[in-house]
Amino acid sequence: MGWYCANVGPVATITTSLPSFIFLNCGNVEQTNKQTEPDMDFIQDFPYIEASFMSDYKMSIKDTPMHWWEFYYLLSGLSQSEMGNSCVLNIIRNIRNLDLNKISDPKEREKMREAQERFALKKHKKQKDFNEEEIKAMEEYHKLIGE
Repeated sequence: MGWYCANVGPVATITTSLPSFIFLNCGNVEQTNKQTEPDMDFIQDFPYIEASFMSDYKMSIKDTPMHWWEFYYLLSGLSQSEMGNSCVLNIIRNIRNLDLNKISDPKEREKMREAQERFALKKHKKQKDFNEEEIKAMEEYHKLIGE
Protein backbone atom coordinates (compact mmCIF):
# COMPACT_ATOMS: atom_id res chain seq x y z
CA MET A 1 0.00 0.00 0.00
CA GLY A 2 1.34 3.39 -0.90
CA TRP A 3 0.64 6.89 0.28
CA TYR A 4 0.32 9.95 -1.86
CA CYS A 5 0.12 13.65 -1.19
CA ALA A 6 -1.56 15.87 -3.75
CA ASN A 7 0.75 18.14 -5.75
CA VAL A 8 3.77 16.41 -4.24
CA GLY A 9 3.75 12.81 -5.37
CA PRO A 10 4.23 9.43 -3.76
CA VAL A 11 5.91 9.80 -0.38
CA ALA A 12 8.68 7.44 -1.46
CA THR A 13 9.59 9.62 -4.46
CA ILE A 14 9.35 13.15 -3.04
CA THR A 15 12.54 12.85 -1.07
CA THR A 16 15.53 14.14 -2.97
CA SER A 17 17.97 14.06 -0.09
CA LEU A 18 18.91 11.40 2.42
CA PRO A 19 18.03 13.52 5.51
CA SER A 20 14.57 14.18 4.06
CA PHE A 21 14.14 10.51 3.22
CA ILE A 22 15.18 9.45 6.72
CA PHE A 23 12.86 11.98 8.36
CA LEU A 24 9.82 11.03 6.27
CA ASN A 25 10.55 7.36 6.99
CA CYS A 26 10.74 7.98 10.74
CA GLY A 27 14.45 7.34 11.06
CA ASN A 28 14.46 4.25 8.86
CA VAL A 29 17.36 4.52 6.42
CA GLU A 30 16.48 1.37 4.50
CA GLN A 31 15.38 2.26 0.98
CA THR A 32 13.35 -0.06 -1.17
CA ASN A 33 13.06 0.05 -4.92
CA LYS A 34 9.58 -1.43 -4.67
CA GLN A 35 7.18 0.87 -6.49
CA THR A 36 3.62 0.54 -5.31
CA GLU A 37 0.54 2.25 -6.63
CA PRO A 38 -0.65 4.81 -4.05
CA ASP A 39 -3.88 3.87 -2.28
CA MET A 40 -4.11 6.91 -0.03
CA ASP A 41 -3.81 10.66 -0.49
CA PHE A 42 -3.25 12.73 2.65
CA ILE A 43 -5.35 15.62 1.33
CA GLN A 44 -8.16 13.76 -0.44
CA ASP A 45 -8.48 11.23 2.39
CA PHE A 46 -8.18 13.68 5.28
CA PRO A 47 -11.83 13.26 6.34
CA TYR A 48 -11.32 9.47 6.49
CA ILE A 49 -8.03 9.87 8.37
CA GLU A 50 -9.72 12.19 10.89
CA ALA A 51 -12.69 9.83 11.33
CA SER A 52 -10.36 6.86 11.77
CA PHE A 53 -8.29 8.64 14.42
CA MET A 54 -11.52 9.55 16.21
CA SER A 55 -12.84 5.97 16.13
CA ASP A 56 -9.56 4.21 16.99
CA TYR A 57 -7.84 6.70 19.29
CA LYS A 58 -10.67 9.01 20.42
CA MET A 59 -8.65 12.03 19.30
CA SER A 60 -8.94 14.73 16.68
CA ILE A 61 -5.77 15.23 14.68
CA LYS A 62 -6.90 18.78 13.95
CA ASP A 63 -6.82 19.57 17.68
CA THR A 64 -3.80 17.48 18.68
CA PRO A 65 -0.36 18.78 17.76
CA MET A 66 2.02 15.92 17.09
CA HIS A 67 5.35 15.14 15.51
CA TRP A 68 5.29 13.61 12.01
CA TRP A 69 6.68 10.33 13.38
CA GLU A 70 3.91 10.05 15.97
CA PHE A 71 1.31 10.75 13.29
CA TYR A 72 2.93 8.19 10.97
CA TYR A 73 2.99 5.49 13.68
CA LEU A 74 -0.61 6.15 14.66
CA LEU A 75 -1.70 6.14 11.01
CA SER A 76 0.16 2.87 10.43
CA GLY A 77 -1.50 1.36 13.51
CA LEU A 78 -5.11 2.11 12.57
CA SER A 79 -7.39 -0.90 12.90
CA GLN A 80 -7.16 -3.36 10.03
CA SER A 81 -8.88 -6.70 10.35
CA GLU A 82 -9.91 -9.49 8.02
CA MET A 83 -12.97 -9.88 10.25
CA GLY A 84 -14.33 -6.49 9.19
CA ASN A 85 -13.23 -4.49 12.24
CA SER A 86 -11.30 -1.92 10.24
CA CYS A 87 -11.34 1.85 10.45
CA VAL A 88 -13.03 3.73 7.61
CA LEU A 89 -9.69 4.72 6.04
CA ASN A 90 -8.49 1.12 5.80
CA ILE A 91 -11.87 -0.05 4.49
CA ILE A 92 -11.54 2.49 1.66
CA ARG A 93 -7.91 1.51 1.01
CA ASN A 94 -9.00 -2.15 0.83
CA ILE A 95 -11.72 -1.24 -1.69
CA ARG A 96 -9.14 0.60 -3.81
CA ASN A 97 -6.81 -2.43 -3.75
CA LEU A 98 -9.48 -5.07 -4.33
CA ASP A 99 -8.93 -7.33 -7.34
CA LEU A 100 -12.35 -7.47 -9.01
CA ASN A 101 -11.36 -10.62 -10.90
CA LYS A 102 -11.47 -12.53 -7.62
CA ILE A 103 -15.20 -11.81 -7.19
CA SER A 104 -17.25 -14.48 -8.93
CA ASP A 105 -20.75 -13.05 -8.32
CA PRO A 106 -21.48 -10.52 -11.13
CA LYS A 107 -23.76 -8.36 -8.92
CA GLU A 108 -21.17 -8.19 -6.14
CA ARG A 109 -18.39 -7.46 -8.67
CA GLU A 110 -20.42 -4.57 -10.13
CA LYS A 111 -21.17 -3.23 -6.64
CA MET A 112 -17.44 -3.24 -5.78
CA ARG A 113 -16.51 -1.69 -9.15
CA GLU A 114 -18.88 1.18 -8.36
CA ALA A 115 -17.32 1.50 -4.89
CA GLN A 116 -13.85 1.64 -6.48
CA GLU A 117 -15.02 4.41 -8.80
CA ARG A 118 -16.56 6.32 -5.90
CA PHE A 119 -13.43 6.10 -3.73
CA ALA A 120 -10.80 6.29 -6.49
CA LEU A 121 -7.89 8.63 -5.98
CA LYS A 122 -8.08 11.66 -8.18
CA LYS A 123 -5.42 11.83 -10.83
CA HIS A 124 -2.99 14.61 -10.06
CA LYS A 125 -0.88 16.61 -12.39
CA LYS A 126 2.65 15.46 -13.00
CA GLN A 127 5.19 16.71 -10.52
CA LYS A 128 6.51 20.13 -11.32
CA ASP A 129 9.58 20.38 -13.48
CA PHE A 130 12.03 22.80 -11.90
CA ASN A 131 13.64 25.59 -13.87
CA GLU A 132 17.37 26.40 -13.69
CA GLU A 133 16.89 29.06 -11.01
CA GLU A 134 14.95 26.68 -8.77
CA ILE A 135 17.51 23.89 -9.25
CA LYS A 136 20.32 26.30 -8.36
CA ALA A 137 18.44 27.40 -5.22
CA MET A 138 17.95 23.75 -4.17
CA GLU A 139 21.63 22.98 -4.76
CA GLU A 140 22.57 25.99 -2.64
CA TYR A 141 20.23 24.80 0.10
CA HIS A 142 21.79 21.33 0.08
CA LYS A 143 25.26 22.89 0.36
CA LEU A 144 24.08 24.88 3.38
CA ILE A 145 22.80 21.79 5.18
CA GLY A 146 25.93 19.82 4.36
CA GLU A 147 24.88 17.34 1.74
